[in-house]
Amino acid sequence: MKSQIHNYQNKYLKMSKILFAVLVICLMSISSFAQTGFNYKALIKDANGNVLSNQEIDIRFTIQTLEGPIYIASYQELHSPTTDSNGIAIVTIGEGNIIAGTFPDNFWLPNITLNTEIDIERDGTFVDFGESNFKKVPMAIHADNVFSGDYNDLINPPVITPASGLEQITEETANNSGLFRTGWRLFDADPAKHGPIGDNAIDLSFSISESTTRGATGEHSVAFGLSTTASGKYSTATGIATTASGIYSTALGYGTKAESFRSFAIGSYNIGGGYAGVPENPNSTLSWVGTDPLFEIGNGRNARSNALTVLKNGKVGIGRHQPTSLLEVQHPNVAPTSTNLSNAFSIRNIENESWQFYTQYNGNLHLYNNGVYRGAFLGSSGAYTQTSDRRTKKDITSLENGTLDKVMQLNPVSYLMKAQTDTKRNVGLISQEVQDIFPSITYYVEESDLITLSYTELIPILIKALQEQQDIIEAQKAKDVVQDKSISEQSQTIKSLVVRLDQLEAKSSN
Repeated sequence: MKSQIHNYQNKYLKMSKILFAVLVICLMSISSFAQTGFNYKALIKDANGNVLSNQEIDIRFTIQTLEGPIYIASYQELHSPTTDSNGIAIVTIGEGNIIAGTFPDNFWLPNITLNTEIDIERDGTFVDFGESNFKKVPMAIHADNVFSGDYNDLINPPVITPASGLEQITEETANNSGLFRTGWRLFDADPAKHGPIGDNAIDLSFSISESTTRGATGEHSVAFGLSTTASGKYSTATGIATTASGIYSTALGYGTKAESFRSFAIGSYNIGGGYAGVPENPNSTLSWVGTDPLFEIGNGRNARSNALTVLKNGKVGIGRHQPTSLLEVQHPNVAPTSTNLSNAFSIRNIENESWQFYTQYNGNLHLYNNGVYRGAFLGSSGAYTQTSDRRTKKDITSLENGTLDKVMQLNPVSYLMKAQTDTKRNVGLISQEVQDIFPSITYYVEESDLITLSYTELIPILIKALQEQQDIIEAQKAKDVVQDKSISEQSQTIKSLVVRLDQLEAKSSN
């Protein structure tokens, strides 16, 4: 428990260490019975704010002297008093069991400090309550003066520090209900600026204006910071103007809201929302709503918005607080550019090479490489279109003749993939065979040690081959026309010869 005390002390400026042991210096005066020391009086309480009555404790005092830039321990002693029925422990510093050193006779000097440590369980683990100056001159120096009881009469009056830390607050849950709740709030906090304290709640928050809702108002809740509200059971709110209203919720940052059951909100002005949970049965299955936020990172300023949202059903939204698929990235309807990729979803490697995906207002999915447009999938049909604009190209040349002969060397095959589990046969080409004929449309992937084939780039080659084939057909057609004409002429000649022959035969017969 003492390690928790020490951690709590370090985190919250030692103000809240009284959650476990409250030390209030009620009197620091020179006793006429102890010319070499002075009385020390403290009120001791437990973790619940209850007075520790008739309990033996250990108090260790260390006197430190400034030597150069640092303080060096010059004297240390131990007391083991027993608190009275009111939880008061009284000891005389200078008359304890000496651990080391000699009690100084000039301890009131400004270069000497007193360190106080308390062990309420006497197990050797002390809680450090820091250092303070004595601010008091021993009686022996002013023996001729009788203390009137008015500290203002002293040459060096002690500094009386007002009580600080937490105070226990017990309030009736409702008028004349006979039921009460007990919590802890910063000492001297204005009740008009806080709502009713929650049962077993800890309110370490400040408020600068009147309120009936702020602070730790939920059962077992904790509130820190300025104008924060922890109204849900077992909730935590810290920062400025944060609200944790969901059961088991946590809100951190500036203006964040954790409204959903078991939700966590950080950042600035998140959207929030969701079901807070069943108050009478926090662990009811009804408290968990799959479409409610579980984790939110707010990035709002004037208006609320989320940079990241994780729903309880596991769906994640980036820039979108109500995702309906496993991962959704929302961006404005402005296309990315090579100098501004903010309006797209990017995949980037450590060499800063990246691809961007951008959904256009008409549903088309556009692809960019380092912000440069490469193509799109049409939303209407799913067809892929790629960049082929003349303005993006240079050194344009026609494919060489003889492409048809090369195409005729291609060997279309059917096959099964080695990793294939069904028996449906695939059709295509073998990359190694194509590489020997058309090397420009094959690509070697070094990481996988595989040769890939661009079937898209095969299309212009097939078009060229088709054109060459058509040229052959047209040439053959022209040749056929000449042959047909020659045959026709020969046919006419034969017909003429037959006519003349018939005429000659007729004359000879006469």
